[in-house]
Amino acid sequence: MPRHELETEFTSMSREATTAQLAAEILGVGTTTVLDVGARWGAGGVWWRLDPLAKLVGFDPDPEECARLNAQLPAGSRERFVPVALGKEPGPATLHITLNPGCSSIYPPDETLADRFPGLSVIKVAQRETIQLETLDRWAASEGVEEISFAKLDTQGCELDILRGGERALDKCLGLEVEVEFATIYRGAPLFAEVDTYLRSRGFALWRLGGLYHYSERCTGLATGEEFVDYSGFVSRSPSGNGRLWWGNAIYLRDFRDPWVIAGGARRLLILAALLDARGDVDAAAATLQLAMDDSRFPWTSAQRALVDARRQELLSVPAPPAPEPPPEEPIAPPHRTLRGHHFRHAVKRLLGRA
Repeated sequence: MPRHELETEFTSMSREATTAQLAAEILGVGTTTVLDVGARWGAGGVWWRLDPLAKLVGFDPDPEECARLNAQLPAGSRERFVPVALGKEPGPATLHITLNPGCSSIYPPDETLADRFPGLSVIKVAQRETIQLETLDRWAASEGVEEISFAKLDTQGCELDILRGGERALDKCLGLEVEVEFATIYRGAPLFAEVDTYLRSRGFALWRLGGLYHYSERCTGLATGEEFVDYSGFVSRSPSGNGRLWWGNAIYLRDFRDPWVIAGGARRLLILAALLDARGDVDAAAATLQLAMDDSRFPWTSAQRALVDARRQELLSVPAPPAPEPPPEEPIAPPHRTLRGHHFRHAVKRLLGRA
């Protein structure tokens, strides 16, 4: 779905050094791969880029858009964009190209919504064309991509199909950012509950919901209320406005205490720590680095251990938020006056004109 020009879905605090840089020093530059599925307009400065640790491959069915993005890359870039449309199974499909090309989907949009909600006017279909779908697993095998550590999927309702077509790749994945719908915009597309159930069954934990989009019958741009989010003691309050929740973005990560994560040893733990640090979850990143250092099978040098421990301590030095203040005591409401016995009968008589 279309986003505001300067919008960043998920941001984290900026520090001079990153765990991704540290992991690249130990594991190698470009040692793993991250995917941008639905890469129109490019990845930009997204939190999950993990440069220089990871290479990036972006997918978009529009060859012209991929050519434009590739032409902008500097020499020696660890990024590339491929004109491939991913799906559950290989074969032909109809692409419904909307007024805003970023809203195009192989699921037909419910165009009646465009007439009711001004914010959804961009989903009206401008044209249709037949495209060829490929599965993520088949693509990865043909390209020799053995490890995908993270994938962002923004494909207008096709996200679950792509995940199901990439189950072998998903087995090694540590995190995902998935666009999810809470109400039907594209006919037949799975909603959040189905996507969430599937990813939980694959061992992922819902980490964050953000970029939540609400639409109402009028775009007033006015605040009508207030909402809050509690981040382990840090309470963020912000104005809220009109509208019903339609879609947003969900981050899923592996729990660093997951036996599968620990079984992957220091390599897997270092990559997960880089993701957690990039996301801004400094405590979890520090704990994951400690588990990585505990891996006696990894060929650590004393210098590497010192670097990892220094990074772990730096993450832990980020000031903890103050303890939340206890909620104010609510005043005890006076007892409600009730009509009982003869008072009730007297009131009825008065209403009937017989008092």
